[in-house]
Amino acid sequence: MPLLAFPLALLGLIALPALVGVYVLRNRFKKHPVSSLMLWEQQMRSKEGGAQVTRLQTPLTLVLELLALLFLVLAAVDPRWRIASNTNPLIVVLDDSASMQAISSNGMARDQARKKLLQEIKDGDWANIRILFAGNEVFVAGPPVNTAAEVEEQLKGWSCSTAHASISEAIAMASEIGERNARIAIITDQPAQAVEDGGRIKWIAVGQALGNRAIINANRSPGDQKDRCLLEIANHSPNRSETTLKVSGRPDQVLNLGPGAVERVIFEVPRETDSVIAEISADALAMDNRVVLVRQQPRVVKIKYDLESSGMEDLIRGGLNAGPTHEEGEVNPHWLITDRRGRELPSPDTWVFTVLPDAKPLPFTGPFVMNTEHPLTRGLALQGCVWGAAATNNSFGTPLISAGNLTLLAANENGLGRQSVSMHFNPKSSTLQRHPNWPILLYNLMDWRASQLPGVETPNVRVGSEVNIRCMRGVDTVNVSQPSNVRGPSQTLPVSRRQATFFPREPGLYSLDIGGRPVRVSANFLSGNESDLQGNVSGTWGDWTNQASIQREYASFSWVLILLVLGLLLGHLFLVHRKSKV
Repeated sequence: MPLLAFPLALLGLIALPALVGVYVLRNRFKKHPVSSLMLWEQQMRSKEGGAQVTRLQTPLTLVLELLALLFLVLAAVDPRWRIASNTNPLIVVLDDSASMQAISSNGMARDQARKKLLQEIKDGDWANIRILFAGNEVFVAGPPVNTAAEVEEQLKGWSCSTAHASISEAIAMASEIGERNARIAIITDQPAQAVEDGGRIKWIAVGQALGNRAIINANRSPGDQKDRCLLEIANHSPNRSETTLKVSGRPDQVLNLGPGAVERVIFEVPRETDSVIAEISADALAMDNRVVLVRQQPRVVKIKYDLESSGMEDLIRGGLNAGPTHEEGEVNPHWLITDRRGRELPSPDTWVFTVLPDAKPLPFTGPFVMNTEHPLTRGLALQGCVWGAAATNNSFGTPLISAGNLTLLAANENGLGRQSVSMHFNPKSSTLQRHPNWPILLYNLMDWRASQLPGVETPNVRVGSEVNIRCMRGVDTVNVSQPSNVRGPSQTLPVSRRQATFFPREPGLYSLDIGGRPVRVSANFLSGNESDLQGNVSGTWGDWTNQASIQREYASFSWVLILLVLGLLLGHLFLVHRKSKV
């Protein structure tokens, strides 16, 4: 109880019946006049106390002694009263991860957490209340509020759909924005982390250990005729479990999963299939039972050839057959492939790949130095290749492949983001064109350009992951329409250097408008750790009314009791002194 700082001191009340016992067991003596007390002194000392119980006499000295002992014990307990003006702010950290939607015998964990929060608000005397949502990132729900109704309004943004709960980061933020006497309540379904005994943090867990099955991985890879789909289904349970996998356009499949097992399912769908929906049987957590895989919209790279050497053009065309989807186009091509410097570019978005067939080439066998961080050198291994080039270093840009101090392949970017790639290469003195490195190099050339075309790299992402959006020239914003299951208005993303970033925070199908070009992104909840509910617990750790908080927020009036004891002792002394005179 906050009223009593040291309740163990109440054990001192045992002294009260002990004092009464002294008075009860004392003998009464009748007066016997004698000539001398010399022979009676020893007898009187032996009979001052005894086992004979006599009628209790209650002289005033006994009353004073009892009151003095009582007040001394109460002073040792250190009774306190709350300082009325010292109300505390309350900062609530709410777990915003998906496991809070798990349903147990007690109902949904989020509903239990809401009841706990409202009860804490009702039981306390709070100066104000502030809500933090701890998901993949920490969000402040709104300004400080004072009533339960205002808290309920802010709880409408509590979605519980992220793949992780940043509890530690939320506690750090709460400590920064809160005052020195602010209380911090963490409401989650996880066991407590280190809770300091400072009377400031209370950890409330409302979870329950449950078995759960989940789709923890899903992917769709584009192909020429069919797309390849992969699903991974996990059994987060100590027992064997059976579930039914339903995939649109395919017969149902029954999966018998052992404890902790992960089943991988691979299948193909026609390339033109717009969406593939996969779902497993219902269990404790619904969010990880369904995924949607949408079709990747191909980003076709347009090429314009301007080569004087027909042999070089044949080599490049043959190597590009292994590359991403591409086509020839004279209007606004993405690549201009030429063997002459200073060619006029068809459009501001055209990149240039210049192959310089040096007149007097030398065969270089290495060692070759590569900038392995550049997209053009990904997967290249030039050991054993012969590269023919002139022994002159007249390339401009950042060297990507060099033979000693001679640059063979270089790239340069201008202020508008246009790339110019130059390569010194003569096939007559080279074996590179007969080596697998040749189609790999041209594949990297096309793939690099395709990655910079308007759109997204992949339309199927995990909830909370970063989606990079490439935009056309002149596009300043990207509009994002929310899925039907997500509350809230559409988002408007700013574009910087023809790129925008989007973080889907809830699962669903998002629609992007990139300068009039629609692009769909499917966000799926795929988190093996969050789907594992076996470690969820219930309990409370920490206390707001410990020794430190009591001394800080409650005023002691032990000094009043001490003064009363001194007064009683003075009265007792006066009575004893007066009786001795009588």
